[in-house]
Amino acid sequence: LTEVILLPPVRSLSRVLILMFSPCAIRALSQRAARRSAPNQFPSISTFFNDPRNEKALKIMPSDLFSRLQSNPSPEADFESYQEALEATSRWLNEFVASQMKTATSEAAYTTELLDIYDAMVWRYNSPFLWRIQQEQVQEMYNACLATSQAHCEIAVGTGLFLSHLQEEPTTTLSKNHRPLTHLTLMDLQPTALEACQKRLLESESYKNIPIKLQLANILEEPPPHLRQSFDSVAANFLVHCLPPEYPGNDNVIHTTFRHCASLLRPTASTINKDEGAEFFGSTILGQELLDDQENAGPAAIATLLDYNRDGVFGNEQHSFEDVRDALHSVFHHGALATAPRGKPHHPESNSS
Repeated sequence: LTEVILLPPVRSLSRVLILMFSPCAIRALSQRAARRSAPNQFPSISTFFNDPRNEKALKIMPSDLFSRLQSNPSPEADFESYQEALEATSRWLNEFVASQMKTATSEAAYTTELLDIYDAMVWRYNSPFLWRIQQEQVQEMYNACLATSQAHCEIAVGTGLFLSHLQEEPTTTLSKNHRPLTHLTLMDLQPTALEACQKRLLESESYKNIPIKLQLANILEEPPPHLRQSFDSVAANFLVHCLPPEYPGNDNVIHTTFRHCASLLRPTASTINKDEGAEFFGSTILGQELLDDQENAGPAAIATLLDYNRDGVFGNEQHSFEDVRDALHSVFHHGALATAPRGKPHHPESNSS
């Protein structure tokens, strides 16, 4: 799918980038091989229904939808019924999100009630069923990109899912110079999300001795001076598609976001190994690519995209691959974008890739 892109970054370019554009390097993280078979693999609704982690979401699901999902056939057996079930589930979740919002802004959706089911909705339903990106793929990106980071800034924190599962001793080939995280700053517009994320991380043994600072801030505004050039890594995961289409004083919100993220990164990743650049990474959903490829995207994905843009949850209806690429290249001297391959969700036996 071209609508899901990862912004993993390129190593050992910090000196070039300091001179040219920014104090950070973007390291390429190759995951394409692992995803080549993904277009022909459609998750069964039973995987969501039978996952005990989704209990809170299932408890508030309407009884008629609950019964329907219980008997829904596998995608291989009856793909039309499968698609109809996805549409019904998406309608319910989209209506629930809209009911939480007092204003038409992305941060307004992050109420306590929504955060209770956020992981189930965003990472165990929307991502695999609609956007066709797996939680494990993003976790691998976090493990690799934070393998050599001692000071990390997480922007738009969600629930802290990937930080909470951070691999303490990465086994990837990228982690030979592994250094443990010693400082974490969480940055968000929504106090409820910051507090929920902090609470989750403090419940993990991995963060018992790591200072966690909360910063209420808007990434579309200049970051606070005391945070600039302070971090080995910055993550903007599932942030860009939530940016408003327009913001006062900004001609290009994506460019502004990347420029402000870059300002948070140290001129070098650490004093231990000056050949390694700092890390900027994340993922986003490209709305324009979805709309241009509706047959492959599927009706449930398109309906959710349009609902979220109408309600202000997303602002990505006009985001294209070129938009993100050009914004990255205007801030960073070198960068890499990895896209998930195209697939045809309208028939699970398709061999298209």
